[in-house]
Amino acid sequence: MAIQKLFFEKGIPKFISAQAKKDFIEYAKSQKKGESGGPGKKYLALRTDAKLANLMGVANTSVERAKRYFRDIGELPKYQDYPDLTKLYVERFMPEAQNADGSFNADKFRNLDESKKQTVKSNRKTLEKVLADPTTKVRANELKKFVDEYRKLKAQGKEYRLFLGSNFDKKWITPTTEETATRSGPRRKTLDTLKELWKAGETVNKNPKNASSLQMFESFNSAENKAYLKDLKEIKKKYLEVKGLSDYSIKNKDGLYKQYMDEVYKEELPEFYKSKEFKNADNIDEILRVLRKRFSDPLLYPGSDKGGSFDLFERKTSSNPRKRTLTDAGKRKLVGGKLSYQPTSDKLYAEVVANYLKTPKGKDALRVLDDYVELNKEFSRLRPTDVDSWEKYNRLATKVRDLKYNAPQLDIFLKPHTQLGLTKVYEGGRQVPIEELELRRETTSTRPTIEGLEKYYKENKIPNPIKPSVVNFFLKEGFENAGAAKYKAAYEAGLNKILQGTQFKNPTAYKEAVKNLNKVLTLQLGGLGVTGEHRVGVKMLDYLDKPDYVARMVLSPDKFNRLKGQEIEKALTPIMNNPRVTAAAKKAAAERIYGDFFKKYGLTSEMQKTFPTFEVKSDPQSKFADKFGKVLKETQLEKAVGKFGLGKTMGDLKGTVKNILTEQALIDKVQQAEGRYKPFTEEKLASWTRLPKTGKTYTGGIQNTEKVQQILNILNKQGVGSSEADQLISELVEGEFTDLVNEESKAQFGRQFCADGCLAQSVKKDPDLVKRVLNKMVSTLPRLGTVGKIAAGTVAGAATIGALTYNPELGEFVNPLNDDKASQGTLTDWIKDNPVKTVAGTSIGFSAQEIPGAYKKARELGRGRTRSALGISGALKPVLTTFGTPAMTALFEAPFAAKRLEEGETMTDVLTDPFGPALGLSLMEPLSKRAGVIRDAPTRTMGQGLKNYFNLKDVGTARPGMTSKFLRMGMSPRMIAGASRFLGLPGLALSLGLTGYDAYKNYQNQEGMIYNLFNDE
Repeated sequence: MAIQKLFFEKGIPKFISAQAKKDFIEYAKSQKKGESGGPGKKYLALRTDAKLANLMGVANTSVERAKRYFRDIGELPKYQDYPDLTKLYVERFMPEAQNADGSFNADKFRNLDESKKQTVKSNRKTLEKVLADPTTKVRANELKKFVDEYRKLKAQGKEYRLFLGSNFDKKWITPTTEETATRSGPRRKTLDTLKELWKAGETVNKNPKNASSLQMFESFNSAENKAYLKDLKEIKKKYLEVKGLSDYSIKNKDGLYKQYMDEVYKEELPEFYKSKEFKNADNIDEILRVLRKRFSDPLLYPGSDKGGSFDLFERKTSSNPRKRTLTDAGKRKLVGGKLSYQPTSDKLYAEVVANYLKTPKGKDALRVLDDYVELNKEFSRLRPTDVDSWEKYNRLATKVRDLKYNAPQLDIFLKPHTQLGLTKVYEGGRQVPIEELELRRETTSTRPTIEGLEKYYKENKIPNPIKPSVVNFFLKEGFENAGAAKYKAAYEAGLNKILQGTQFKNPTAYKEAVKNLNKVLTLQLGGLGVTGEHRVGVKMLDYLDKPDYVARMVLSPDKFNRLKGQEIEKALTPIMNNPRVTAAAKKAAAERIYGDFFKKYGLTSEMQKTFPTFEVKSDPQSKFADKFGKVLKETQLEKAVGKFGLGKTMGDLKGTVKNILTEQALIDKVQQAEGRYKPFTEEKLASWTRLPKTGKTYTGGIQNTEKVQQILNILNKQGVGSSEADQLISELVEGEFTDLVNEESKAQFGRQFCADGCLAQSVKKDPDLVKRVLNKMVSTLPRLGTVGKIAAGTVAGAATIGALTYNPELGEFVNPLNDDKASQGTLTDWIKDNPVKTVAGTSIGFSAQEIPGAYKKARELGRGRTRSALGISGALKPVLTTFGTPAMTALFEAPFAAKRLEEGETMTDVLTDPFGPALGLSLMEPLSKRAGVIRDAPTRTMGQGLKNYFNLKDVGTARPGMTSKFLRMGMSPRMIAGASRFLGLPGLALSLGLTGYDAYKNYQNQEGMIYNLFNDE
């Protein structure tokens, strides 16, 4: 205990020193009213009697006794000042003890009754605790910020919107430190805001615990603060209510939402339709952009999401999702919200479009729509059997594609709501951006727009500006039928293109052949549906621009084909056919989509080789080039998958069956894991497996069901490399299975399945025909005498090509030293190494003895070395011109064409080869004239020649004599001219990709084939 400094003598306080007395008097004077009790340990700044007693080394009673004595003699003031905390309390909560400016009035406070003074005393610690909480000042500033926003909206008469949607449904007010520490469960995020607003709306709250944080400000009684309090009082009165002790809520919130929606949709939006921004928009994307900008202020147009702006198109259905109860008792319902009074997205979109169609630019969009509909109808009018049906299809498809992608006015009708941003798409918990949706799925969704417009016009009794025929096209399945017609047109036109020169007269015959073969396979495989599966979907033909893909297919289970269509083509085709997507993006999409399919179903690397792969190439001139001048090229199918039924064989039957069953097993395994497996035996047998006339299945009906199911089960359990399954498949296809399938295959395609690469066989044509023709040709050559200048190599029935010989017995070109068959590569290499022999002596063995003499004569005429050797009238003239006659053209082409056909190429492949028959035919007329078998033909300039291209009246006369007749093969000059002009040059132009304009420009520049053909010098 401290040294006792204070003691009493006869009731008078004494001190051990003058300094001790001075310390006592100064300390007592500094004490505030009401600070005489308590230890004062918590608040060190307080001066209490207890602290003074400790300082003097005495008890509290001695301090009080001494203080009374000094008051009586005047050394201490009669009345003490009041503590700061008391003054602060009075200034916040007791107007009756304040001065006019709101400051503390000691006299008024002393005159209060003791109960009020006691209230102050008991609540001072609560006030002190609130002031010590750092969140108190934060909440006060947040309240002022809320009122500031309220005032902004009030200036526009829209202050009620502050209590709606995203405006109110966010963290306006920070909870107290104590509430945060003691809060145990979830809480309405608006409750803190509602509670603080309610407190601030009170005139003056007497209890610091229930008072607004704004009352704690030092400037509480300032004019500025009082203005805030006035607005807060108004807010409480107009917009807040409480049920029970703490169930705070917005007053008449449902009515406020109705007012909000009525103002937006019935007043502000119709006014926007009159604006220049709306009328001058070029397309729907721009319309929506200016529309969203107009309603983008998040304060003026609160949305339903946290911090989000208002979405005009938010409501997707006509049902009211907000009319549900909050409790099981159903005593209180969730307020309706703006969705209750918002038009649906489809209805609003129809309204926006209808108003836009009134504008001049909207009327332009209607005209473009008419053109689009008419073009789509053209697909059903295409005739697949026309010779140029593929070219017609491509021209039409290009027009439709260009109009669709290069006329943004169409987007208002065709673009789906997902890509317009009206309907949000979520994947993996994230919203997919519109830009990504445009690249991934460029599809059309027209029906909702057209239906919405029809309904809008009827409800508002307004004539529909869209033509009835256009409306019917979209609403009565015309649009869907047009899509099917386009698919059919592409498929049949492609078939028609590649089937020319084959045994199939038209696409229908080929499709029936495929279907009939699949019938037999389906029945022989226990009813497991088999179909021709295009590894590249036919709908992607717009992009691939290669007709032969319609026939590049493998036989697969029908279920596999359907799943591939759903999971690959449906997602990938719109991307491939979208010119707005870059080649690199298309390649990435293809790799992703095919890769996902391979991974999901476990396709082996070998199986994957029958699917397409793509590479990005530079080709700025291509009509499919992207903005970077790049195109996408398919690089695998042409090597891995042949044109079905058009090659030399149908392939390996066991391998085909194994592929079918493997694909089925892989699908079954996945579907079993997903719980949606259904045995193929329970699948309904496709109607096309029945004969159309009798309704009966093919002879023998369904066969081998148990064997097929056994193989599928083994593949499912042991995997695709199962040797047991392989053995069972071998046993399955042996004997009658192979006989029946090959019988149908030969009947339909003239070819059969075989494993060892056997040659194609025809049941409709003599299989020895090609060999007999070659033999006759070889036997004819020696009899040509001086005209042919037969080389010494053509002896004993064998046609020699330099170091190669055609053997008529074998029907092959062979090495004369050992009779080994010459490969295609050997032939190609030899031709490259022997250009003069190939062109001049040629494969028929013409002698080159005439060349030196002709060269000498050409040089004597003053021509250059190159011209003398290679010009039409140069050294090669006698050989080339004789070679150009019909007989020599036929003899030159026959062995090579026959050989190419035997190697599996189609007649189309041979005929469209730029160095094949088209070249020979194109040269036949002019070179026949040069050879002298046609004479007296008029000489014409290039322009005159083009002008008289279709005139066959004056084409010269036939030179008399047997030699001329033989070389002309009995053909008249008119027939030769017609074949050369209408079979040769057009075919050559197509095979080389030439156009009339290209040829004309080359001729102007004195270069190119046509120039050389028609000019001697």
